[in-house]
Amino acid sequence: MSQLIKENWFLIPAAILILAGALFLLQKHRKTAREKKEQYERQLKDQVLNEALRNNMARHTASRSGQAMPMEQAVQSGQRAGLRQGPVVLHLVVKGRPDKDYVLNLQDPICLGREPQGKGIVLEGEQVAPRHCEIFLYQGHVYIRDLASGRPTVLKRKERQTQVGGNGVQVMTGDRLLIGGIQAQIALMDHMGKVVEG
Repeated sequence: MSQLIKENWFLIPAAILILAGALFLLQKHRKTAREKKEQYERQLKDQVLNEALRNNMARHTASRSGQAMPMEQAVQSGQRAGLRQGPVVLHLVVKGRPDKDYVLNLQDPICLGREPQGKGIVLEGEQVAPRHCEIFLYQGHVYIRDLASGRPTVLKRKERQTQVGGNGVQVMTGDRLLIGGIQAQIALMDHMGKVVEG
């Protein structure tokens, strides 16, 4: 046996190299499979969000293209029938500021600005007006409206963006707000803490 090992000693390192190569390929395959699964889940989540945007209570054509729907259109298109049960909670995260992470009950409107009055969120920035915009609940849905600040409030959804006016634009989970150059991410939750899409 020892003679056989001495004569074929080069087979041991070869076997070790083959085993190491096989382990490396297996690990690489697992990593690729995991990344594909995560990408698939992200795409599935995006498709679900897009479907929710397209099919939510017979929206107007502008909304089907992924644009935010003004409040008066949402009311006219019959969304009153799709009211959620229980209170809606808003989760707002200001980008680049980990200390600016809010969970808000929308029983009363929430004002955002440099110097908001009453219940409000302070946003510091030269382009932010003292009372810039307001997030509020109307017939079970969440809206944002500009408070005639003279400075832009923009709602971004996917690749589209909508200039927010004084009438109000519906807000959904995944939307981003640009408030005087400050970006904030939106998520809506039900009273059980479960994220809702619209």
